[in-house]
Amino acid sequence: MAILHLLDCLPDECNGSRAFIPLSLFPPQTVPPNLQPTQLQQSTPHPMRDNLIRLSGTYDSRELNYDMGKNLYEGFDSLDHRGWLVWGEPWSAFGWEVSEGFIRKWGFLLEGCGELITITNHWRESRGEEPLVVEV
Repeated sequence: MAILHLLDCLPDECNGSRAFIPLSLFPPQTVPPNLQPTQLQQSTPHPMRDNLIRLSGTYDSRELNYDMGKNLYEGFDSLDHRGWLVWGEPWSAFGWEVSEGFIRKWGFLLEGCGELITITNHWRESRGEEPLVVEV
């Protein structure tokens, strides 16, 4: 279902292509085996993912997607830029930094994400910036 929700994020010029996607009005009663969460996914805590799932419906996911990336490019000169920066390999937690504007707006999604805040502060301190304090 989350993948289908991404259709809302397609650029306007792709509107015509939406008509060709066959959608079932009746979701299956069980998740097909190839879409079942793996044992690793079930056994590995992931606070951000869990917060997004638990709080689904309480935030605008399209606005969140915009703020996580696109806003950094379109509004970078803004004092309230919101987004994420990747300073290394995307699969390494040590390469990620969350912006101060993102924390101000979306900090409630960061509950339990202490490692992300620690890494963010590492990058901020490397630039001579003050560390961020996140209270959730």
